[in-house]
Amino acid sequence: MILNNETPEIVGMITHVEIIKHRDGRQIPQTFHMPAYVEYIQPAGNLIAEISCVALFHYAICARNSYELFEKDVIALEGDPDPVTDGPNYQQLFKSIARSYGVKPENMVKFWGHVDAQFIANDIPLLPAGSKYRFDQVLEVN
Repeated sequence: MILNNETPEIVGMITHVEIIKHRDGRQIPQTFHMPAYVEYIQPAGNLIAEISCVALFHYAICARNSYELFEKDVIALEGDPDPVTDGPNYQQLFKSIARSYGVKPENMVKFWGHVDAQFIANDIPLLPAGSKYRFDQVLEVN
């Protein structure tokens, strides 16, 4: 299965290599190995064979997990950090996952319908509405 013209055939993982320029001028390869979620790609699932779609699904899984752990039904004691304001930075998570998959964040936002359909098929609660969790517009991710 080929996700797009720029990627080799995948079997469970997507590998992305990025060259990072060190402050001393050296170029250092950074390799990312990310899940491909092939079991959820059409026709078996609702995701399409596009890396940006798979990256958004990975973000949604991670963001949902962070929401469950740090925000949903959390009891904050006096003096504890506020989990809503001091909790996970979802925008940074979104950008980091895009970078790890080697895609632009603005390309990922087109696939919320596919990701939501896969969440529903897997009986996973959708991410809450709102721009804190769901970046639906390009301006929000820049």
